[in-house]
Amino acid sequence: MCASTPTGNLKPYSSQYEGYMGNWGNTLDRWYHRAAVVVWPREQAFANRAETSPARALDELAAMVSAGDASGAQATAVTLAPFWDGALRARTAEEKGRPSGLFGKALRAADAVADAETAAMLLRPFRIENLTGAHVDSFGKIAGGYGQQWTAELLRTWFGGDQPAWAYGGRQERPQWLTDGLPGLCAGLQATGSAGALAARQILELAWEWLRQDIATGLASSPSYRGEKLGGLVNRSPRC
Repeated sequence: MCASTPTGNLKPYSSQYEGYMGNWGNTLDRWYHRAAVVVWPREQAFANRAETSPARALDELAAMVSAGDASGAQATAVTLAPFWDGALRARTAEEKGRPSGLFGKALRAADAVADAETAAMLLRPFRIENLTGAHVDSFGKIAGGYGQQWTAELLRTWFGGDQPAWAYGGRQERPQWLTDGLPGLCAGLQATGSAGALAARQILELAWEWLRQDIATGLASSPSYRGEKLGGLVNRSPRC
């Protein structure tokens, strides 16, 4: 139900008049009250709040599992699927260049729901640059829990899949991540056990694949851009 009153028919709750001041004319300001009531079905309450605050949603999912309601957490997480990619990508874009705990929360929630498809949905919007040495234990745990194929598919999604190097947002930050983040990440994953070591190898292979594509893009570019492009890749070779 909706009721609307044109502004011209409303009575202001306050007004202020200022007469001619020499440099500008008379001004009259009026203030009005408007109100809205937003109503939604109870079963959509979690999803509606989650779209506004993904971090809060991830905390709630983990809390539900801690309280012993794993099945409820999984069912609730499924309601995020229609908008989760867009909500997460928008939030991570806003937080570009600033530390964020959102990725760590997503890793914990993905482990807590104990369902491979739901976990992949929660983690899919992130990029490989979000994965650092600080997440070694969490990522090693879920890699072991969900298996090699699940991990490989998720990592390829984070690297951009078969898209060209310029088609996704990690292009500018990735060379720096190869130098500063990848060695420590691989070393940490190898120390977590066989699943972590396998994930480290998968990450390394995908990093080399991305780098080869980036080099090919540079070689195919104009001579004026080629030197700048390839020069920026010097000493960026991934290694573990």
